[in-house]
Amino acid sequence: MKYKSNGAKNPRLLVLKLLLLLFGCLVGLVLAEVGLRVAERVKSRDREAFSEKFLLKDPKLQSRIAPNAPGHDANGFRNDAVPAKAEIVTLGDSQTWGINGDRSEAWPQMLGKISKRTVYNMGIGGYGPLQYWALTDKALTLSPKVIVIGIYLGNDLYDAYSLCYGSDVYSDLREPGASGDLLCNTIAPRAAALWEEEKNFQHDFGRGPNALWLSGHTAVGRFLVRYGWWPCSSDIWFEASKAWAKAH
Repeated sequence: MKYKSNGAKNPRLLVLKLLLLLFGCLVGLVLAEVGLRVAERVKSRDREAFSEKFLLKDPKLQSRIAPNAPGHDANGFRNDAVPAKAEIVTLGDSQTWGINGDRSEAWPQMLGKISKRTVYNMGIGGYGPLQYWALTDKALTLSPKVIVIGIYLGNDLYDAYSLCYGSDVYSDLREPGASGDLLCNTIAPRAAALWEEEKNFQHDFGRGPNALWLSGHTAVGRFLVRYGWWPCSSDIWFEASKAWAKAH
């Protein structure tokens, strides 16, 4: 009588099954990574509006987003549509535009949900106080009860100075008889050097195929962090920014 071996007692067959299982898991992860990256690209299409393709030159604003650019309304602002009136209009830079978040997650849109009022977001990345001032007349055409200006102290004061003294459009706002240090931008070179240092710091932070690194460098990791299913409570970009802030 011949003995017929089954899979459990055949080491080669068991190894083959394990290899097929690992291969299947690997293929699944690759497909999940590709699918999530595509989904991220679709969700972040609003950012395409800041490409040269959709940026228009403007004498007062320096640049503005073209009407109906991806994720933007007929005025070139990040809203579903342009209302006839708005109870609240918000002005600001990328913090108000809603950097690193979906359009529905920007604070003006969240303010609208919480307050149950009509909020129109006129924030644009890269803008500063002089652009907010220049946009006020347009904001008033919506007959708002309140105009909220989101000041970002990280660079807004500098933005006001650099545009005022760097563009003759705002020459009437300059200090009378300004000369010397006011007309010489000593901040820009230092800011550029510090920004380059910060980028290098973030690029090298947590380097290596570990849980923290994977949390920010893979779409699967970012997805799992977002829903609280990853070993790390936050992604590497938040941790890198926090470490940079503490170091400086």
